[in-house]
Amino acid sequence: MGTGELKATADAGPLIHLAEIGCLRFLNSFDVLHIKGISILLTDDMAVRDAARHLHIVPVGSLGIVVSAFKQGELTLQEAESYIGDLYGVSSLFVTRAIAELAIEQLRSAAE
Repeated sequence: MGTGELKATADAGPLIHLAEIGCLRFLNSFDVLHIKGISILLTDDMAVRDAARHLHIVPVGSLGIVVSAFKQGELTLQEAESYIGDLYGVSSLFVTRAIAELAIEQLRSAAE
């Protein structure tokens, strides 16, 4: 028979959403709460990025993923710049030219 302990496992969704409305305390109704610890969240959604920062999680978007792949040697500088350009000009990702140029600056700085 059960122990009467209320156990749950949560992903980031409820944590983010409850944090957004200031209600993380509602999780106290669970005796045991297992959370997969993360330090980086891959997302391009600005609201989710803001919520992640609030939870001390580093948000990394599509541009950052390309920069990271370059820094890890998976792409040449030319390939990485091309992918950044495609994210700006081809994909449905909303990103300003200034942000795309900032990502390219990060690539070039890392290349030096």
